Amino acid sequence: MRVEPDGPVPCDRVVLGEAPGHEEQMEGRGFVGKAGRELWSGLERFCGLTREQVYVTNVVKDGVPGKKPKPAEVMAALPELLEELEWVQPKVVIAVGATAANVFLDRPLADLHGIPHAVTIGGQDLVVHPTYHSAAGLHKKGYLAAFAYDLTQLGALLRGSLPPRKGRSRPPSCSWLQRPYTGPAKIVGLDTEGWIDQPWGLSFSPDGQHGYVIRADDRKLLRWFAGWIKDRMAVLHNSLHDVPVLGAMGLELGTWHDTQVLAYHDMIRTGSGVLEAESQNLGTLAYRELGMVLGELEDLPGVDLEARIIPYTDEVMQYAGADAVAARRLYDVYQRRGLLDYQPYQIDMSQIPLVEEMIRTGIPFDLDGAVDYYTSAQEGLASTLTALQKKASRLGNWHFNPGSHPQVRELITKRIGLKVYKHTRGGKVSTSEKALAAHQDHPFVAEVQKYRELQKLLGTYLLPLIEELNP
Repeated sequence: MRVEPDGPVPCDRVVLGEAPGHEEQMEGRGFVGKAGRELWSGLERFCGLTREQVYVTNVVKDGVPGKKPKPAEVMAALPELLEELEWVQPKVVIAVGATAANVFLDRPLADLHGIPHAVTIGGQDLVVHPTYHSAAGLHKKGYLAAFAYDLTQLGALLRGSLPPRKGRSRPPSCSWLQRPYTGPAKIVGLDTEGWIDQPWGLSFSPDGQHGYVIRADDRKLLRWFAGWIKDRMAVLHNSLHDVPVLGAMGLELGTWHDTQVLAYHDMIRTGSGVLEAESQNLGTLAYRELGMVLGELEDLPGVDLEARIIPYTDEVMQYAGADAVAARRLYDVYQRRGLLDYQPYQIDMSQIPLVEEMIRTGIPFDLDGAVDYYTSAQEGLASTLTALQKKASRLGNWHFNPGSHPQVRELITKRIGLKVYKHTRGGKVSTSEKALAAHQDHPFVAEVQKYRELQKLLGTYLLPLIEELNP
């Protein structure tokens, strides 16, 4: 069912969604479901906007509720959307979700959200402000804080205190290092490519403008760099990868910082991103914080990461050098924000050498003790099963299987007569741990819970561990 746009025309602000959901199709208006209510609440709280002040539309005006529009559907809907924007004449388009954002900007939403972009589309100049979808905040960990951050940024844009981004930063100058670097450098962005047992080389940036690359087979320059870098502070991104690869090339660092850890703590403090994804990706951070566009190594000619092939080409050199430049520039961003003196970051950084050592040397493990523990757990499971089957037989079930929810439900609710108030989605009495928590002191329920715990311990942890470690 088609859902028509609504709102004043002309209008300075447009809320653009992906496609109407079930509730939207039932009511005939956009953003009226649970996610819509979250959106309007956030817009009013952070931006002072009400629904009556904005024009509301979707990229795709109909479709199947709950299904993301296919690229062909989006392309087919674009001419109508462009005509609509020309008619409404907005100054700001609030693009809610990836589909809406990617109409204007060809980047992942993780790179774009919360950053207003000045664009020209269909001959019309406007500002696009991408946000995570309010529905994501309802269902996925971390997205609600990022959605609130996006709306906070939108409020700053509307008040005139946050200028829109125009264009991208100039790409850095990168080259193969031919002789020792003699310029000034106290803080050095540093990156590696390759693996511990097969390093490709390293790149470094002494100034955040230029990147220099040293091949792993250039032993002379590596010996120079080993002595040079010890007197300087290095800035890495994901030092747990880089430090061992540097070690494989005969290099040890004096002091260093890690922009991945800095980004993680920046997001904890500000809610500016989704921790699992955005703090780990250097490309995302470079675009968000610096306007830099970094490539993907696996997309370069001749690169086959699965086969562990990285050629010594100028394309790979340019990629590697840009990563070092990005790390160096990010350091300046986080230093200005005071994150280098932020105690939780300092605590995290102090643990990295310990974690790296554990990864490199392994963690001591008592295989005999693990086998004994496994045997003990097996015996405990067998004795618990025997006890449960005896109790079940006295209640009239002579072939009791504690792994069968219907059998457990039958014995607990009908034979024993316990009241359980939680139900499954299908309407049946639940036998989950939470559902039975109120009766955990009952002897039969306690044995069922013990059986389940032992079964999970054996199947999920101990058996895979023994199979992995036992030669």
